[in-house]
Amino acid sequence: VFRAFEEVFPEIIQQQKTSKEFFEFSYFLELIKSFLTTTPTRESLKLKRHHCLNIWSFARQFNSPDILKFAIENCAYIKNYYPVVQCEHIEYLIRRCREEFALKDL
Repeated sequence: VFRAFEEVFPEIIQQQKTSKEFFEFSYFLELIKSFLTTTPTRESLKLKRHHCLNIWSFARQFNSPDILKFAIENCAYIKNYYPVVQCEHIEYLIRRCREEFALKDL
């Protein structure tokens, strides 16, 4: 699907490559690509320990001891910092944080 987009809009892509908006356009294409992914994968989310710690820190700042509940209810807030996070995958992300980095509720 992503490749087809490049084939359908080659003139737009070529224009963007020669303009200073190329970085923003590339980021936009990456976001589209991430939204087309229906099954989250380790590579698509690129989870790092500091991402998990930041989410835990957000929950602590909001006085929320249940991380999963906080993440589900405040997914839009988390997306401000991690735009590629898809709210329908937030439970998967929190589970991975717990499993890979041994993080527990507050």
